[in-house]
Amino acid sequence: GGKFNLQTCLRTVLCPRVTTCGFHEIVLLDVLAALSAYTLCILWLVVWFTSNNPSIHPYYWIMQDVMGACISILFLSLFRLNSIKVATVLLAAVFVYDIFFVFLTPYLFNGESVMITVAQGGGPPEVSEDYCEKYPDDSQCRQGQPLPMLLSIPRIGDFRGGSSLLGLGDIVLPGLLISFAARLDEAKRLVGDHTNMRVGPSPRGGYLLWLIVAYAIGLFFANLAVVLMRRGQPALLYIVPAILSAIAITGWNEFRELWKGPRVFTWADRLVYYSHTGRLVMGDEATVAESDEENESLEPVGHTATMVRAMNDNDSTQE
Repeated sequence: GGKFNLQTCLRTVLCPRVTTCGFHEIVLLDVLAALSAYTLCILWLVVWFTSNNPSIHPYYWIMQDVMGACISILFLSLFRLNSIKVATVLLAAVFVYDIFFVFLTPYLFNGESVMITVAQGGGPPEVSEDYCEKYPDDSQCRQGQPLPMLLSIPRIGDFRGGSSLLGLGDIVLPGLLISFAARLDEAKRLVGDHTNMRVGPSPRGGYLLWLIVAYAIGLFFANLAVVLMRRGQPALLYIVPAILSAIAITGWNEFRELWKGPRVFTWADRLVYYSHTGRLVMGDEATVAESDEENESLEPVGHTATMVRAMNDNDSTQE
């Protein structure tokens, strides 16, 4: 009771209620967060519209990267994959899409790559570089600036003010498979620690570590190709094969289960539900303890009562 009253008191003092909007309570912290976010974004727009080359301003590209990171995190928190079959189809589709719009569209649109032109926000100014060096503040020397749908980092020592660009699609689409690996590692840990179920083997360090390494390797080769070929490259051309190969190699022992969808996700969801409600999701015998023939990587020991007893024992230990 004392703990609840202390939490209520602190919440009331630090985050007093401002008003209610439908079923959601709006506290002072929400108002301050909204005001600070709008202020930062308005300042970002002012820099964008008042500068011929805003990407050279640290505030501009740092805020753009922060907004891009927030969008990526929000996307990955809302969408999730439950099998690598869906991930393979999705990544194969964007793999072909990226190659087409970078390498094949120049043959259809007078030598201009649609993807690179859009990423660069329309490209450099039409007037000569000599003219812009003499009159950098002239409106004709304004360079095209991309929308905040990519990460941008200025190149060090580049007198032309160039930047390295990475689209958010190159982050969130492979990120779906990487977040799948993170959920799989955590689900196996949760089920293995809190029940008497035997989960399938995982690679040393977990799937997440190996997929992050594979993503970094793919991104490295994408940047290397940019340097060697002196033109923009579709990052997914290098990232997709790297992460799909990594999940296939590290998960070869349970590839069939990963392809269909690991049942350990279901058990982990039930454990989380039980921890919040104290009730086990009941059903027929097949939904509570599958047979060894139906599930090769998640082998049950016992039946419903065994699982309930294991979770009750764990709760008693924590108390």
